[in-house]
Amino acid sequence: MMSSSVGGDSSSSSNSPSLVPPSVPTPSRLSILLSRDLIARFVLVPDIILENSVKETFSKKGAGLSNEERIQISRRVLGCSCNRRWLLHVVEKSGVEEGVVEEKDGKAGENSEESDSRVEGLKSAEGSASSLEAALTEQSAHAAQIRAGFLLLAYMIAFEESESIRRQETARILEIEDGRLRRVENFIHSAELSDSLPEDPTHRLAVQHSLPDWMAESLVKDFGVAVCSLVGRVSNEAGPTHLRVNTLKTDRETLQQRLLESDERVHTETLKWSTWGLSVPTKMNVWGNEGWRGGEFEVQDEGSQLIAQSCVAKPGERWLDLCAGSGGKTLGLAAAMQNEGVIVACDVDRNKLDNLKARCKRAGVSIVEVVVLSDGEELETLTEKGHCRFDGILVDAPCSQLGILRRHPSVRFRLKEAEVELLPALQIRLLRLAESLVCPSSGRVVYATCTLRRKENEDVVSNGSLTTSYECVTLLPNLLQGGQGGDSGLPPSRLLPDYFGDGFFIACSVKGGLENLPLEKEHIKCSK
Repeated sequence: MMSSSVGGDSSSSSNSPSLVPPSVPTPSRLSILLSRDLIARFVLVPDIILENSVKETFSKKGAGLSNEERIQISRRVLGCSCNRRWLLHVVEKSGVEEGVVEEKDGKAGENSEESDSRVEGLKSAEGSASSLEAALTEQSAHAAQIRAGFLLLAYMIAFEESESIRRQETARILEIEDGRLRRVENFIHSAELSDSLPEDPTHRLAVQHSLPDWMAESLVKDFGVAVCSLVGRVSNEAGPTHLRVNTLKTDRETLQQRLLESDERVHTETLKWSTWGLSVPTKMNVWGNEGWRGGEFEVQDEGSQLIAQSCVAKPGERWLDLCAGSGGKTLGLAAAMQNEGVIVACDVDRNKLDNLKARCKRAGVSIVEVVVLSDGEELETLTEKGHCRFDGILVDAPCSQLGILRRHPSVRFRLKEAEVELLPALQIRLLRLAESLVCPSSGRVVYATCTLRRKENEDVVSNGSLTTSYECVTLLPNLLQGGQGGDSGLPPSRLLPDYFGDGFFIACSVKGGLENLPLEKEHIKCSK
């Protein structure tokens, strides 16, 4: 998320990822202690949803924080979460914790009231209380806070351009001796850190970019070390802010001008690929913006916008969004259809569909019908409701989300390899379900994921029955990465996450061949 002062290209011999530095305001005691306590939570429970914990902490204890301090806490806590494995490696290999836990635990034991306060400070009301309670019975809350303090200092040294005096003040507030602070600083800036990393190139990258071994191995197997390094590096950085213009209410040029003339004076740039998209290079209070409240735009990454554009949905058609979630792509389809026709938006999560209803109202969309599904009973439910045939179906399938790790920092630690290996079977089943519901003469199915693994992308498309009864096409030249080697002006069917957008895979299959695809002149037709 930030830039390392010790960085360099981690695909070579650097010790840590090279990231972009933030400006670092002078820390307050409250902001440092809240940062430490939040970091301690994922020391105890690595798969905690830390984003929710940050929000909950701000609502309960953030009354005395300035907006800058809230931003600083969020950046540091989520930055420590993204870089968790590398930071733990630094703390453990530097030996900075030796003796300190036993010494301070002894002092803490003398004051049981203080110990109880520490335990309460780590508990979260965000559904993780039970797992945290279990962890607290096995590991001292004070020990977790001590480790969290060292992680925070290591993060400040490696990823912030903070002055030495600020790090010393932070160490003082955390009750960490100057000698231990210097030990961490010296270790990070020395060859000792490089020597301590695994010799195996894949596992070395895994530590440097805080990826689970299985995840790094999968990326290296599919794309090689260089791409794995790219994905690892950008997955630890804040992603860009992209907006999708709601063409039911305005157009891109008009919205650009309105944002520039707003109180915030928001400057935007048009996106390279999406004809609906704008990039916001500066900070923006999206949710407080009048245009957002009025439904003129949604926050949506360019890759996600391209999935909806690849459907080439037309006014009057019937579309099924099989895994709609909260409906970002559903709303894109509705805009493309000019709010004429029918869209059936389905998901197994009722809460997400309720959110979609609210979003439809704000966006002025009236053609969406939501249907709650149960796993394994999708066809029966849709048939009972009379939804038997569609002109097009979007299967934005559940996946391992390796293309959007930076949007959800704790995902990589919650994902289990055994669970990920079960996903292709589910994805193939959903693809075959789509085939049974699409128009038999000229229907089209768009399969998409926000992951990079071939097992969940190309292998699913080739192993599904679509390959025998459909002609697989792409509106997007089949390149590995956008903007590299293509003269068509269109993006690839695989978008790797980079500094300009997230990672996605898109494949369009057309019943009856290319002549049945309602393409405009600007689209390119490429047989797969």
